[in-house]
Amino acid sequence: MQHPSKILTATAYSHLVEEGSASLDDPLGAFTSEFQLQAMVQDSNNESRSLLMAAVRLSDLHDAAILSMSAGSFVLVVFTKRADLSDVPERTAPIQDITKTVSAALA
Repeated sequence: MQHPSKILTATAYSHLVEEGSASLDDPLGAFTSEFQLQAMVQDSNNESRSLLMAAVRLSDLHDAAILSMSAGSFVLVVFTKRADLSDVPERTAPIQDITKTVSAALA
């Protein structure tokens, strides 16, 4: 399942390209923004997502998932908000831990 914020981030960056304030050839991390867009959308790459969110000045970090197993289905939504993306790894780890814990309980 693709996270909605990744699609929104891709859309926001594409808008910057359309209005001429960004280019798909712009360096973003070790690669171009075009590469990062592809990695984020096709591979659900969170590092690419963070770089693109910073480029479009989005600092919210959140995730949502529907976990369905034989024990039932649960919707998880986690939202964090900060002024910048400097602590993304620290905010990402608890989201992953919560997802793993619920997945293990449903197995």
